[in-house]
Amino acid sequence: MPSAPVVVVVEHETELGRVLRDVLEEDGYDVVRVRDPYGAIGVMRQRSVDLVVAGLPGPEEQATGPLSELTGEFPDVALISVAPPEGAGRPVFGTWRREGDHITLRQPFRLEDVIAAAHELVG
Repeated sequence: MPSAPVVVVVEHETELGRVLRDVLEEDGYDVVRVRDPYGAIGVMRQRSVDLVVAGLPGPEEQATGPLSELTGEFPDVALISVAPPEGAGRPVFGTWRREGDHITLRQPFRLEDVIAAAHELVG
Protein backbone atom coordinates (compact mmCIF):
# COMPACT_ATOMS: atom_id res chain seq x y z
CA MET A 1 0.00 0.00 0.00
CA PRO A 2 1.54 3.34 -1.02
CA SER A 3 2.04 5.91 1.68
CA ALA A 4 -0.11 9.04 1.77
CA PRO A 5 1.35 12.18 0.20
CA VAL A 6 2.88 14.46 2.84
CA VAL A 7 1.53 18.01 2.96
CA VAL A 8 2.91 20.84 5.07
CA VAL A 9 0.30 23.50 5.90
CA VAL A 10 1.91 26.85 6.73
CA GLU A 11 -0.72 29.01 8.37
CA HIS A 12 -0.45 31.50 11.19
CA GLU A 13 -4.23 31.95 11.39
CA THR A 14 -5.19 29.19 13.78
CA GLU A 15 -8.70 28.49 12.49
CA LEU A 16 -7.81 28.48 8.79
CA GLY A 17 -4.83 26.22 9.43
CA ARG A 18 -6.99 23.81 11.43
CA VAL A 19 -9.64 23.67 8.70
CA LEU A 20 -7.07 23.13 5.93
CA ARG A 21 -5.41 20.37 7.95
CA ASP A 22 -8.72 18.63 8.65
CA VAL A 23 -9.92 18.80 5.04
CA LEU A 24 -6.65 17.46 3.65
CA GLU A 25 -6.44 14.69 6.26
CA GLU A 26 -10.01 13.63 5.49
CA ASP A 27 -8.95 13.32 1.84
CA GLY A 28 -6.12 10.96 2.81
CA TYR A 29 -3.10 13.26 3.03
CA ASP A 30 -0.53 13.06 5.83
CA VAL A 31 -0.57 16.66 7.09
CA VAL A 32 2.01 18.51 9.17
CA ARG A 33 0.91 21.96 10.30
CA VAL A 34 3.42 24.72 11.06
CA ARG A 35 3.02 28.42 11.85
CA ASP A 36 5.58 29.88 9.44
CA PRO A 37 7.78 29.04 6.43
CA TYR A 38 10.79 28.49 8.67
CA GLY A 39 8.89 25.66 10.37
CA ALA A 40 8.13 24.21 6.94
CA ILE A 41 11.81 24.36 5.98
CA GLY A 42 12.66 22.46 9.18
CA VAL A 43 10.10 19.75 8.41
CA MET A 44 11.26 19.53 4.78
CA ARG A 45 14.85 19.03 5.87
CA GLN A 46 13.75 15.99 7.90
CA ARG A 47 11.08 14.40 5.70
CA SER A 48 10.10 14.07 2.10
CA VAL A 49 7.27 16.55 1.49
CA ASP A 50 5.02 16.38 -1.57
CA LEU A 51 3.10 19.64 -1.20
CA VAL A 52 3.21 22.89 0.75
CA VAL A 53 0.03 24.91 1.37
CA ALA A 54 1.02 28.40 2.50
CA GLY A 55 -1.37 31.01 3.80
CA LEU A 56 0.98 33.77 2.70
CA PRO A 57 1.40 35.85 -0.44
CA GLY A 58 2.78 33.78 -3.29
CA PRO A 59 6.37 34.00 -4.54
CA GLU A 60 5.41 36.43 -7.31
CA GLU A 61 4.21 38.94 -4.70
CA GLN A 62 7.32 38.98 -2.55
CA ALA A 63 10.74 39.08 -4.13
CA THR A 64 12.43 38.12 -0.87
CA GLY A 65 11.23 36.74 2.41
CA PRO A 66 10.47 33.47 4.15
CA LEU A 67 8.40 31.87 1.38
CA SER A 68 11.12 32.74 -1.14
CA GLU A 69 13.64 31.04 1.14
CA LEU A 70 11.48 27.92 1.21
CA THR A 71 11.09 27.78 -2.57
CA GLY A 72 14.76 28.69 -2.99
CA GLU A 73 15.91 25.72 -0.92
CA PHE A 74 13.22 23.37 -2.28
CA PRO A 75 12.52 24.66 -5.81
CA ASP A 76 10.75 21.49 -6.96
CA VAL A 77 8.16 21.29 -4.18
CA ALA A 78 4.55 21.67 -5.27
CA LEU A 79 3.02 24.77 -3.71
CA ILE A 80 -0.47 26.08 -3.10
CA SER A 81 -0.38 29.67 -1.87
CA VAL A 82 -3.47 31.26 -0.38
CA ALA A 83 -3.67 34.96 -1.25
CA PRO A 84 -6.00 37.52 0.26
CA PRO A 85 -8.66 38.86 -2.14
CA GLU A 86 -6.60 41.94 -2.93
CA GLY A 87 -3.27 40.11 -2.66
CA ALA A 88 -2.96 38.45 -6.04
CA GLY A 89 -0.29 40.48 -7.84
CA ARG A 90 -1.44 39.16 -11.19
CA PRO A 91 -4.94 38.13 -12.25
CA VAL A 92 -6.40 34.93 -10.86
CA PHE A 93 -9.07 33.65 -13.18
CA GLY A 94 -11.88 32.19 -11.13
CA THR A 95 -10.59 30.97 -7.81
CA TRP A 96 -7.14 29.75 -8.76
CA ARG A 97 -4.23 30.19 -11.12
CA ARG A 98 -1.65 27.52 -11.93
CA GLU A 99 1.95 28.15 -12.94
CA GLY A 100 3.96 24.94 -13.15
CA ASP A 101 3.93 23.32 -9.72
CA HIS A 102 2.43 26.41 -8.08
CA ILE A 103 -1.26 27.14 -7.68
CA THR A 104 -2.48 30.39 -6.19
CA LEU A 105 -5.88 30.29 -4.50
CA ARG A 106 -7.49 33.65 -3.92
CA GLN A 107 -9.69 34.09 -0.86
CA PRO A 108 -12.52 33.47 -0.53
CA PHE A 109 -12.30 29.94 -1.89
CA ARG A 110 -14.22 26.74 -1.32
CA LEU A 111 -12.61 23.88 0.57
CA GLU A 112 -13.23 21.76 -2.52
CA ASP A 113 -10.85 24.11 -4.36
CA VAL A 114 -8.04 23.19 -1.95
CA ILE A 115 -8.63 19.48 -2.53
CA ALA A 116 -8.87 19.95 -6.31
CA ALA A 117 -5.62 21.94 -6.32
CA ALA A 118 -3.87 19.28 -4.20
CA HIS A 119 -5.07 16.54 -6.57
CA GLU A 120 -3.91 18.61 -9.54
CA LEU A 121 -0.39 18.94 -8.12
CA VAL A 122 0.28 15.62 -6.35
CA GLY A 123 -2.66 13.32 -6.96
